[in-house]
Amino acid sequence: MLFHIKTAAFLCAAALAAAALTACSQNGSATVSQASATSATSAATEPGSTAESTAATTESTAATTTQPPERHAEDYVETVQEVEIPIGGKFFLTGEEAGDSKRSVARLPQLKLDSDDARAVNSEIHEKNDRTFESYTSGGTIFVRTDYVCALNGNTLSLAIESRSTDSPNSGFSVYNFNVDTGALLTDEEVVSLAGISMEDAHAALAADINAICDGGLTRITNDKLVPQLEDVRTKSLEEDNLNRAQYFFDSAGRLNAAYRYYWIAGQGDNGTLLVTDYHFAA
Repeated sequence: MLFHIKTAAFLCAAALAAAALTACSQNGSATVSQASATSATSAATEPGSTAESTAATTESTAATTTQPPERHAEDYVETVQEVEIPIGGKFFLTGEEAGDSKRSVARLPQLKLDSDDARAVNSEIHEKNDRTFESYTSGGTIFVRTDYVCALNGNTLSLAIESRSTDSPNSGFSVYNFNVDTGALLTDEEVVSLAGISMEDAHAALAADINAICDGGLTRITNDKLVPQLEDVRTKSLEEDNLNRAQYFFDSAGRLNAAYRYYWIAGQGDNGTLLVTDYHFAA
């Protein structure tokens, strides 16, 4: 009887020990599993982690692929005729001075914008210049050089065409500015406003340039009888009607340019010129 009691006690103790070991094993597994989960969570959120780097790379790639492509003025203007001609010398738009060369290139531009305004301007460009370019290729006498510059600032496309006469040193300009997103032709007031100034500010810049030209002329005049004539043409050049005929555009450096005419004593100099102002594209 005593043997059975001891045996039962022993078996009971063994069972209790086994249960305790099972519980410890289960608790240990739970602890390890919980620690592993915590470690994984920590690794995923830790700065510099693989998960964070992957997310950042994905975000960066998405941002890069959604950026609009870079645009250039040449995307909207093409040269439809280009001819080398035996005319060189001063040319405002391209910066040549008298004596720089005896030959040059004449180019005729055309807009690639798809709008009614662009089509109307293209027709006007051809109407003004086709005869000149026909004379280049037909062997006729050449007295005019025509060339152009174009620039894109923001969504504003500027196209300026200069025709420079060789028999009378005088330049004429045709200037056009477009919003490339809408295809609309901009007014001079709209162009000037893109430089953050008013038309009054633009006229003040023109007046300062005209006065500087006339003041320089006074220092070169040797015949005192011409002085009153010079003052007369200064007054005429500064009249509001003349200032209102100026044409404005932006160059590739974003500077506001003004192509305008001033009156002068016959035989004493040019009366079509270009002013590069201190104002810049600010839109």
